[in-house]
Amino acid sequence: MAKMLTGAGKAASPKRRGEENHRVRVGRERSARTRRQLLDSVLVMYSSETSSAPTMIDDIVKHAGVSRGTFYTHFDTVEQIVAEAGSMLADEMVGDARLVFEGLESAMARTATGILLFLTRALFDEHWGGFIVRAGLLREENPLSQDIRADIARGVEAGQYSVRNALAASDMIFGTVVEAILRINQGHRSTRYIRDITEMVLHALGVDSAEADHVVAQSFERLTRIAPTQLNWWKNPDGAS
Repeated sequence: MAKMLTGAGKAASPKRRGEENHRVRVGRERSARTRRQLLDSVLVMYSSETSSAPTMIDDIVKHAGVSRGTFYTHFDTVEQIVAEAGSMLADEMVGDARLVFEGLESAMARTATGILLFLTRALFDEHWGGFIVRAGLLREENPLSQDIRADIARGVEAGQYSVRNALAASDMIFGTVVEAILRINQGHRSTRYIRDITEMVLHALGVDSAEADHVVAQSFERLTRIAPTQLNWWKNPDGAS
């Protein structure tokens, strides 16, 4: 009995503990990679206007290269994975905006930079653009929409904007961005187009055409200068016409 108790109570060797910790760490990393593969795949599958929720699990697991069982290890439903992907992208959008807004005080520059930021990313990644439009991320109340309305109020106070209703103005901005992303995904992949759209938004907010053109030109130059060191998805937009 004493021998059995001694054997049962014997602590694992440091080597054994190290091997166990390594297996746990490797398993955790593998699980995280698989979960990210599934999330990346749902961005691709859900960005298509022709995809449908009832058949999407098969599409997602095929794209991710995993089994249905693996999908259900991580998620219960399509709705759950779409919601998590949406939350992930929403947080990323807010974080990206905060990075490029740093040091910007002018409401016009902030508005222009925000629009250019999202439309430029849509130029780079049609799946990103398709997902945020289809999932309605730009229609949801979030810190980004609150920042937009705060910038509109700041612009009105500074005499830069002529706006009676900040909510209506922010809806106009987000609606324009959504339609522009749809146009980009239809093949209108042009930096001139996204700059023109941004100028028109500023003009709609009460900024004269010459000033809008100047602000957008400066904002685009600044964005292309600082984004490569701030945003891990950034590419050279010169590839677009």
